[in-house]
Amino acid sequence: VGLSLVHFGPERDICGDARPELLRASAERDALARFLGNPVFKMLLLGRRASQAFQSPLDSPLPLLAREQDVPKSRRPALAAIEQALRSLAAER
Repeated sequence: VGLSLVHFGPERDICGDARPELLRASAERDALARFLGNPVFKMLLLGRRASQAFQSPLDSPLPLLAREQDVPKSRRPALAAIEQALRSLAAER
């Protein structure tokens, strides 16, 4: 469908260059502090063109692994179904 990887990394990367200001504000807001300090939740952003939105030196992009051997053996049977669903979506467009 023409999409490519824009960013894969912690959800907090969405803050970009505003993170230092948000960290100061988080001293008074527990929910914001938990969000900024949580590296567990990841976001996968796909787009049709390149973006400079995630070029902050504070961002921490992660590698996106696409090799079958990187997928746990217990989840590998689902790969064929996912690939087929993606091909079907692409064919519809």
